[in-house]
Amino acid sequence: MIEKKAIQNELRHLITDVVRGVAVRTPKISDADTVEVINIKDINDGRIDTASLEKRVVTSAKSSNYEAIREGDIVIATRGPQFRVGVADKQAEGHLITSNLIALRLDQQKVLPGVLAAYLNSPDGQHNLTAISKGVTVPSIGQKELLAITVPLPPMEAQQHIKDYLQSTEDYLTTLRAEEEPVKKVRDYAIFRSFEVKV
Repeated sequence: MIEKKAIQNELRHLITDVVRGVAVRTPKISDADTVEVINIKDINDGRIDTASLEKRVVTSAKSSNYEAIREGDIVIATRGPQFRVGVADKQAEGHLITSNLIALRLDQQKVLPGVLAAYLNSPDGQHNLTAISKGVTVPSIGQKELLAITVPLPPMEAQQHIKDYLQSTEDYLTTLRAEEEPVKKVRDYAIFRSFEVKV
């Protein structure tokens, strides 16, 4: 029988490193040194979409010293009305993140990235993040406050079951998305034929 009781842990005790984002600007025609960066808009449904990353010029001092994210890091939006969280996959590895984001390198002996991201994206997780945010117009979270939040952490065996369930649901949703476009085309064609004027 799997022990499912969760234990509260401070986030700081679940990580091995913090990767901070870089300041960037929109490139000019004369700029040759541009890089693809991950921004808030690229985080959706617990994942990082690298299909349409925008190129930017890094303006942070000593930009060459900034560390790129790795597979398994969780990337958190620290500004905005919603604090999105995504897990970096192989496609995201090696990219820089912008200053609106922060990446946490996890101790995966203690916590699985997908499980932690799922919690932080949940209503309870978002409530906890909102509770430590500052500002009204554009809420933001500081690194110190973020690392001090507590998260309920199930034992590793239970986390593995949660991970498997999350993967199963993601596979199912991927299948549904793949089927959505053909269904829309059939629907649109049927509507077109229904209103087609016959002479």
